[in-house]
Amino acid sequence: MDKIHYLGLLKDAETRQLYKIMIIRSIGHGRIRQHFPLLDRFLQDEELQIRLEVLLAMGDSEETAFIPVLTGYLLAKETRHTAKQALIQFGPALLPHLEAIASHNIYPTELLRLLPSLAENIHSPLSVNYLFSMVRHTDVSVRLAALQSLHSLKRNFPDLHVSEKETIRLIIQETNLYKDTLGHLYSQKQLKDQDKRSAQEARQALTSLLERRLDGTLERIFHLLGLRYSPGQINTVYEGIKAENPDVRFNAIEFLDNILEPDLKKILIPIIESAVIDPASATAINQLNLTVLTEAECFDQLLNGRDEKVKLAVMHVMIESGDAIHRSRLASLLHSPNSRIKKAAQEGLDLLPGREGGRL
Repeated sequence: MDKIHYLGLLKDAETRQLYKIMIIRSIGHGRIRQHFPLLDRFLQDEELQIRLEVLLAMGDSEETAFIPVLTGYLLAKETRHTAKQALIQFGPALLPHLEAIASHNIYPTELLRLLPSLAENIHSPLSVNYLFSMVRHTDVSVRLAALQSLHSLKRNFPDLHVSEKETIRLIIQETNLYKDTLGHLYSQKQLKDQDKRSAQEARQALTSLLERRLDGTLERIFHLLGLRYSPGQINTVYEGIKAENPDVRFNAIEFLDNILEPDLKKILIPIIESAVIDPASATAINQLNLTVLTEAECFDQLLNGRDEKVKLAVMHVMIESGDAIHRSRLASLLHSPNSRIKKAAQEGLDLLPGREGGRL
């Protein structure tokens, strides 16, 4: 390209910038593969506008090799919007790459939370499949982001089919998670007065985390209901249930009872009713017919779960308790594929009384 050689002769900064933009756009729109390395070079430019032009050109090129590069620019706020625009240009071809990113444990959660917002702009049944797969992700914030994007996808492209069967299956899954979390929360609250001072704060931190998880699960249940029923009605019910006025909460439950189909009503209404009283009370536990767990049973279930933050919080309680009985649980986590879990387990073994040095 003659303009590339001419660029080196230009002295005026504004003219040089205009020529750079012209070259970048020509490469992108023209999909000139032999000049793709120039895009990598211009991506190092000190001017933000030039870097943004490069990101857009990479999207225009439809060269899938640029997808990992563009994905990396989602994290910075100054480049996020442009990188997103560029990635959406790839259409359905982008989705397998997003699935590959989500399937590896090397990417930060902050990035994974941003990926569903790309799929919500791609008119394809593959977008629905991808978002449903992200709803099953281990991180709760990623699951919520995927649900929000499913709503947006349904609104953006009403002709796309969102499986009612899969939606109901996920509602049941989240309902079971709600009951499990409620049982764990109740058990932890019963144990807090038995702790020595060093473990009290750790137990309180675990309890607070479980309370947030309970609220988050309820929110996801209502997002899923919004895929099955009118989103406007479901949002109104959800806001009503969170209201401080008891009459508003009662009316919200009554309205929900009237619109749910019988099978879902049987599953959900007891859950919703427990949510408007003190969820972790004996009344709620009895109403849902939940078994009160021992500390050992509670810890074993939480450590076998998928929630990294909950696992770390449980390990903190075990370590602060100073009780050697927890050594076997920590030892079982030394082979975890999660590096943070593995590291915390070894540190705990080094601190708890038992075999010298704690190492097995």
